[in-house]
Amino acid sequence: MWGDGTPWEAIPPNLRQSMIDKIDVVDAGTPALHQDAHGLLGLTGLANYKCPALFIRGARSIPIMQDVHAALVALMPQASDYAIEGAGHMVPMTHQAECVKLMQEFYQKSGF
Repeated sequence: MWGDGTPWEAIPPNLRQSMIDKIDVVDAGTPALHQDAHGLLGLTGLANYKCPALFIRGARSIPIMQDVHAALVALMPQASDYAIEGAGHMVPMTHQAECVKLMQEFYQKSGF
């Protein structure tokens, strides 16, 4: 569902180990991601967030990710959405250099 069809064996060993080491993060995020535990989607949440925000996704992620990013960008006045071509859901792990480049450009433009 979340991958791009790459067989597990074809993923470099260091990336596989990183995925294994961080798998608990997926479940730990359930209250925040699925239940809005912090009230971010309400009227006093992200709509009042005035700082620049950068959302990065893989262009090959499941289609709903584009919709999620679009909804978040619509809520946040200074948000940007970028899709990295050829990347799937695990874009920060599989396309590290591209993510770093986008973040560096974002920080420079934002004055951080």
